[in-house]
Amino acid sequence: MPFVVGSAVGELPWAVAGTVAGASAGRIATDGLASVFDPWLVAAAGLAGLLLLAGPAYRHYRSSAA
Repeated sequence: MPFVVGSAVGELPWAVAGTVAGASAGRIATDGLASVFDPWLVAAAGLAGLLLLAGPAYRHYRSSAA
């Protein structure tokens, strides 16, 4: 039973992401790219990516410089 519950919990995010990606692809096909492109969202995602990578990049830089 724990395996079934763990599998369901582990697969749920991928199933949701696949559904959202499919719906987004359908919307792009019908409305065009401009209807789903939000520059603020792209900027926020880029900033989040930079913040997530800043710590590991700094640790790598410190360990290679020493």
